[in-house]
Amino acid sequence: MKYNLNDDYAMRTISNNLIIFPKKTGVNDIIYKFSDISKVMLELILKYNDLESVVSQIISMYNTNRTTVKRDLTKFIEQLIAANILEGKCNETNWY
Repeated sequence: MKYNLNDDYAMRTISNNLIIFPKKTGVNDIIYKFSDISKVMLELILKYNDLESVVSQIISMYNTNRTTVKRDLTKFIEQLIAANILEGKCNETNWY
């Protein structure tokens, strides 16, 4: 599944934080700040076309187990979609 940043938002890196903010006022005036693992996960989600690649990258970077990464990644994606930051459908609920 390919996920994209919602067209209403822009993304910038400031002081090692990933900042997502609305392009226009009135869309949603919330500014989102991602740091540490959430920043890495979001960057990988936007970079790769499949979640298995994201999982493999996270496992190699953080030396953790596949089941935990898949569960946490699915929850993270669902939250981003619910906040309208990501466009796409997280249909990966039973993949771990």
